[in-house]
Amino acid sequence: MRVCGFVYSPRKGGNSEMAVREILDTLPDDWEKVMINLGELDIKPCKACYHCVSEGSHCAIEDDLDIIIRNVKHSDKVVIAFPTYIFSAPGPVKNILDRFLSITSDYPKWPHPYPECVVVTPYGMSEWEGLAKESGIAFANKLHLNVLAVQPMLATLPADSVRGDNLEVLHKLAELLETGKKNPERSSEFLECPCCTSTAIKINPDGTVKCAVCGATGKLHRGGKGYEITQDQSDNGGYFTERALANHVTYLTDKKRLFKNTKDIIQDIQKEHSQNDYWFKGTPDD
Repeated sequence: MRVCGFVYSPRKGGNSEMAVREILDTLPDDWEKVMINLGELDIKPCKACYHCVSEGSHCAIEDDLDIIIRNVKHSDKVVIAFPTYIFSAPGPVKNILDRFLSITSDYPKWPHPYPECVVVTPYGMSEWEGLAKESGIAFANKLHLNVLAVQPMLATLPADSVRGDNLEVLHKLAELLETGKKNPERSSEFLECPCCTSTAIKINPDGTVKCAVCGATGKLHRGGKGYEITQDQSDNGGYFTERALANHVTYLTDKKRLFKNTKDIIQDIQKEHSQNDYWFKGTPDD
């Protein structure tokens, strides 16, 4: 059994790193364990060139993204941790997430079943977790992982993630990873998407809802313990299913073909809207 821990944090020995280390330490000793610091990888921003869209194609950018891909494909279990500073994942994590567009069409070649995963997202101030959980859900699912749990964690000072109640939470995550069972408990006091557990829910005036992360739809209604969300029986499971991935690839492929067929028209429009040079040319002190 091989488990890979991915950490992003500019702070050496910070809460994200300590959380991953604690989970790895708790897992069986005979498992192969490895950690990768995402911040030490050279991963450039997505160029939206769509070179990767067609099945069998790969990202045209040559950098360290493949280190992540190869390690996920050769692992049975995955742990991910990154901090939340201002309401969401740090910029470098979002940068990597954008690059996962390049593996959208790769899902048929991914290990099946998908490697199981838990995610920890430490944040520094009570009630300021923002979209910490949602960032973790998106990152793990777009990496074609079977997400067992995503756990926001209040941890301000270094090592807070491995003390008190947080330590018990990490041990529970390790147990889920070892047994392969999804977390049966809600990780938030708020209503969660019944499909991906996101708390970012769009509510329509008629009481129908849609998850802002996975796209699952449902209905808001009163239950025995207050309001609840029931997922539509006709819903296909949101954006992370293989059917949705296939639809995404088809859509982008069609758009790429349309661009090629109308490239001259598009370039004329771009030229027309680029005649005035508004770009700032001063110095940082101006």
